[in-house]
Amino acid sequence: EEEERKAAEQLVEDKRRADEAAAAAKEATKRDEEIMAAASDFRGICPVCRQAVTTSHERTKDDNGQYVHLECAGASWPLPGPLPVQDRPGPDEEASKAAAEKKKKEEEERKAAERRAAEQRSDIADVLARAGGGRFKYGRVFLVGEAASGKTATRKSLVGDPSALDGSTVGVDESMMTVDTSNVLAVEKKWEPFDRAARKEATHAMAKAYIQKRQPPDSPGTSAAAASVAGESIVSYYAGGTSETPAVADSATAEPVQQNMEEVVGLIKSGLCVEEEEPLKLSISDCGGQQVFYMLHSTLLSPLGMYLLVFDLRWFKGKERGSEDVKIHLSFLRFWLDSIVVHTRSKEGRCAPIALVGTHGDVVTELPDLNKVSKLLAGEFEESEAWDSVAKFKRESDGRRLCFHPIDNTKRAQGAEDAVVGQLRRTICDLILALDYTQKRVPFEWLAVYDALERHPLRALRKQDFVDLARSHGITDTAHAFCLLRFLADLGLLMYHPEEALASLVVLKPVDFLVQPATRFIADKDEHEIPEQEQAKKEGKRQQLKELHTKGELDGELLDILWRAHKDFAKELKVLLHKFGFMIPVAWTPQSGTPNHLACLLCFPLPVVSEATLLA
Repeated sequence: EEEERKAAEQLVEDKRRADEAAAAAKEATKRDEEIMAAASDFRGICPVCRQAVTTSHERTKDDNGQYVHLECAGASWPLPGPLPVQDRPGPDEEASKAAAEKKKKEEEERKAAERRAAEQRSDIADVLARAGGGRFKYGRVFLVGEAASGKTATRKSLVGDPSALDGSTVGVDESMMTVDTSNVLAVEKKWEPFDRAARKEATHAMAKAYIQKRQPPDSPGTSAAAASVAGESIVSYYAGGTSETPAVADSATAEPVQQNMEEVVGLIKSGLCVEEEEPLKLSISDCGGQQVFYMLHSTLLSPLGMYLLVFDLRWFKGKERGSEDVKIHLSFLRFWLDSIVVHTRSKEGRCAPIALVGTHGDVVTELPDLNKVSKLLAGEFEESEAWDSVAKFKRESDGRRLCFHPIDNTKRAQGAEDAVVGQLRRTICDLILALDYTQKRVPFEWLAVYDALERHPLRALRKQDFVDLARSHGITDTAHAFCLLRFLADLGLLMYHPEEALASLVVLKPVDFLVQPATRFIADKDEHEIPEQEQAKKEGKRQQLKELHTKGELDGELLDILWRAHKDFAKELKVLLHKFGFMIPVAWTPQSGTPNHLACLLCFPLPVVSEATLLA
């Protein structure tokens, strides 16, 4: 039935085509007769060749009395189907000619566009080779301080997060924000979440550098633009030479430009990079305040960043300096000030910028109380090496100066905005942008490697893999790759230690790689719920967990359960945790029952271990 249906459809189609051909032939004959009738010597249309028969042709008549060319009279006729009229072009020929001309024009336009694109690419490559790099406006902000001081609430206020608090911080929480520093209102009131994976720093820096270099000298923003791509390169800071990173030259290559050319051209055409100022990217780290996490934090503190030292104003309201409570809280503040000095002090003796932040400004509101707290802190810490790096606060209402920012975090949950929080945001941006490295030119090659690392699926690489990655983005000199490695490590974007046991390891995500595994066994069981410890109970390790919590004895089998999600790097993790003193390796034998490790950060006296065990 299907075949019969198709055969019937084919017959109908064939008939339709035959009718159309006959109609076309009839129409052509009629049109030709009308044209030729105007000629005085016209005698008719030859039924064989379908050409005009005139008095100038040798002719005869057929049996039907129609004129036919003499040379056509012997042919078998009439010929089937319509024949073309050869004296003039038909409609199909005219359409074909027009299509050919259109195609030729399009081809010429395509070649011209390719020439213009090639010239633009050549111009971009030339301009960017001279520029060599752009500004890398990135900064890290660390919130540190005693437990329950209000660090998490402060972070939520800064980033505009109205959600309720969900318990104390385990280890470190991070937020990534972007700030339009050219807009004062945006600096103080609107920090936007930033998706690092959705943006390539190298391509944006290249497009912006090209646009700025091509701007007329008197165009708006030219001075700021020039500053963003001119000046000393960051390479010069790291190229002085050490045993690990010999001196290198700051030399630009075309590799990252060519690799990202299509995206650069797209950004230039889109106009997305014409803003006067590149936005500032801020990584905000909320460091858990329990003492068990303090050693963890010391592994992350960076000299290229700033610190918010948070305390509760209620701790000092109406209390004397000599009271026991005040002494305890001051000791925590002194610990953090000293830690910042130790981990961030430069060759010139200055440490990273600091802002003291007093929370519960909704409770301690009176100026005399605030002045008293300010004088108390100044009297206690003005001799500290860190004090010169503490940013002072000026009240907009009366111009009075305090050594801390008194903020009210309760307004965040109400959807309102605390004016002092806005001032604190501005202070953070000003202090980050004043750091020396934000004013230097960062090579495009470095930015291209940074982009690749941000999108890398692994938490860690071997050093040779890092060198190979740098080479693929135009950094062919190994010493130059080590300069980049030091820069990223100083920023805290990765972790690297040159000593022999760890020299082959480059940690791309320090928080995920180190802090999260460490908190699996050092977190306070009364403060935090650790899913891995609950799983260990289900697998029959209750006694080992009890010994961990009461004696600090960390059984190897228990550690395997707690680190099940990190088993690929368990060996390197143990070396790092031994290095930073998180735990002590101890020899284990079935006879002695000695644990594999002693967890040093847990809050209890360490067990007595025999000299023979320690030596072993």
